[in-house]
Amino acid sequence: MIGAVVVAIAIVAAIAKPWDSPTTPQPVASPAAVTRTERPPSPTPLATRSAPDWIAVTNAVTEHDAWGVTAVLAHGPGAAEATSTTSPLYTESWKPTSKDAGGADTSVVTREGADMVAFGITVPRAVQLQAVRFWRLHQSNEFEWINAARIDDQAKTREALLVRMPLLDRVASVPWEAGQYRVDVLTDGGIHRISVVIEKQFGDLSTPDDWPTSVPDTVAATASDPSSVRVGLFATVDGSAVSIPARDSKPLGDVGAWRDLAVGGDSAVAAIYLPRATGLGVMLTSHAAVRSATIRRLAPAPLPVRPKATGGISEAQGRTPYVLFAAPDGGVWAPGVYAVSVDWDDAAGAHHGTWHVVLLPGVG
Repeated sequence: MIGAVVVAIAIVAAIAKPWDSPTTPQPVASPAAVTRTERPPSPTPLATRSAPDWIAVTNAVTEHDAWGVTAVLAHGPGAAEATSTTSPLYTESWKPTSKDAGGADTSVVTREGADMVAFGITVPRAVQLQAVRFWRLHQSNEFEWINAARIDDQAKTREALLVRMPLLDRVASVPWEAGQYRVDVLTDGGIHRISVVIEKQFGDLSTPDDWPTSVPDTVAATASDPSSVRVGLFATVDGSAVSIPARDSKPLGDVGAWRDLAVGGDSAVAAIYLPRATGLGVMLTSHAAVRSATIRRLAPAPLPVRPKATGGISEAQGRTPYVLFAAPDGGVWAPGVYAVSVDWDDAAGAHHGTWHVVLLPGVG
């Protein structure tokens, strides 16, 4: 249990200083790329008293045989550092989900004037929970992937308890902010979605806000040189290309791609952190002729407008063609799950391939 509850801090250390961690994969072709799976690395000890007592946080959560959401609340100034045994430092505020007019599951999290240090999902005993993703709804129906890590002992509990990942210069966790969210829960039966509203401290509701997605000083996908990639999926980052270790496979849906990655083993889906990726593309085989190419976003939602494919020829790889999709509005590709499909012909005949990638959210 102790190892499980401090996993959130370990993930921060691995991302903040990848050059210090022998278990953190190194960039393939650019310092902007850090490849990692959704499985947490080995934990490291808590370093300061300013961090919440994660054992006490997990002990505050009780089991519920129903779909519901849990808020773990820290009470009073300096509650995380208090030593009193007469009142709990953390309490659980649990509510079952309800159905809205359209039949979708919803819930409202009340904070009772306290800070919310952890968010939990409870499921019926008959449901096998496999993974959780958390999205914040912004204006124009844009979803921001919230970087959260599970701190429960997944081998012993059925409730998924998540904490926000800390900022790079902090040890304590980032508080959960008021706003409108969507929780995606991967189960043995598919994906269960819950719309969640986290109220402000004293019950006020907040409306979706603007989400600034621009990244300064990026290089456009079409102005980048992908010739360093030999074959397969890649992203354009800062004018060059980063190879993405995804395997060519049959097209997968949201459930199939998530389960392929969550189960582990010989996954065809790649997971990579590329906050400055302006393009996603595929390097094909020598002297190939491209018949068609498309890109889909599987999560959080389909793209409103699919970008059109462009491309070129890599002379460095023996006149090898590639297809390329620039991010919408000339920006960067937002964290999410994407699939790139290409039909092409070469000397060996006709081919069809699909490559899947999870662009992971950043820290803070």
